[in-house]
Amino acid sequence: MRSASARRWSSGNVANLTRADAAEFFDVASRAEVKTEIACYRLEDANRALADLRKGRLQGAAALDP
Repeated sequence: MRSASARRWSSGNVANLTRADAAEFFDVASRAEVKTEIACYRLEDANRALADLRKGRLQGAAALDP
């Protein structure tokens, strides 16, 4: 049986996640060898970041660096 936090994550309802839920998630993610990808854009390139997002050119997350 899955934990309550696992059920909340899989349902898409993350509004009531607790700190313990997040700790459990990161533990599972590290054991599953989840790799993150972050594309960094300078603040003045924000429009390019949005265009890349809209055109599906990003995998993972994008961050603006002021």
